[in-house]
Amino acid sequence: MSMQYFSISFFTEPGTLWINAGTHLKYVQGGRRNWQSALLGDLESRNEPGFEEAITELISNPEAARGDAYAEMMSRSTTAMASLIQDLLLASQPSHLDHLTHCISELSGDFKALTCKPGSEVASRAFKQSDR
Repeated sequence: MSMQYFSISFFTEPGTLWINAGTHLKYVQGGRRNWQSALLGDLESRNEPGFEEAITELISNPEAARGDAYAEMMSRSTTAMASLIQDLLLASQPSHLDHLTHCISELSGDFKALTCKPGSEVASRAFKQSDR
């Protein structure tokens, strides 16, 4: 059995460091409900002092309103995913890493295009993509 297969199997089995999709979805939905509830509460008090600060905090720091369970799930998920990616990279061949480097370079260009800062590099890339 390959190391990659073992890593993927380990992180997808229930009860391991990686949580299954159903459990993950439950926490995401709970966090969303908590945030929406906080938003509705703030909107109900929109005529009260501190409304602007409360809305600003809710938008700029949404994790605070999502709750502890959501934060713990995200922490576990992030740790498990980082470990899985590390294992996969360590088990990969040089050709895999070359391919990933190329994909990351392209993705970096996509993010530059999303910054909405016009420039010849972004404009030429956007023009090339429209020719596809």
